[in-house]
Amino acid sequence: MSTSWVLLFEVNWGYIKRMKFLLSVMFLFFPLGSWGSNTDVQKIEGKYSFIGESHINTLKIIHKNKIPFGEISTSHSSGCLGDVSGEMKIVSNKKLLLDKNDTEGKCLLEIIILKNKIQVKEKSCLDFHGSSCDFNMMVKK
Repeated sequence: MSTSWVLLFEVNWGYIKRMKFLLSVMFLFFPLGSWGSNTDVQKIEGKYSFIGESHINTLKIIHKNKIPFGEISTSHSSGCLGDVSGEMKIVSNKKLLLDKNDTEGKCLLEIIILKNKIQVKEKSCLDFHGSSCDFNMMVKK
C-alpha cells in the first residue's frame, strides 16, 4: 500500500513539473501586460451605423485623455429618439461598458467588439430614449 502512495506522488509530481513548464512557456507568448490591454479598443475608434427600414442607430468611439468615450444614438420612424454618451470602462480586449448614472438618469450599455462589427446591448436605459426604441444594435463602420 505504501508503494502505491509513492507512485501516486511521483506521477503527480511529474504532472506538476509539466504544468509548470507549460505555464512558463505560455507567458513567453502571452505576457502578463497583454491581459486586459486596450489594443483592440484603440483599433475600433471611429463612427459606426446601421440604417434599417424603420430606424437608424449610430455609435461613435473616441479617446479622451486615453479613456474611451462613446456616443450612441437611435431614431425610429415612430418618432422615438434617444442618445447617451459617456466614458467607457474597458472590461476586456473585446468588451466595454458605458455606465451612465447621473441627474439625467441611469443607463448601462455593453459594447462587444466582434470581427467586423460592434454589438451594443442595453441594460435599462429608458431614461435616455422613448418607450418604442432602444440602444440594442449591431453596427458597422
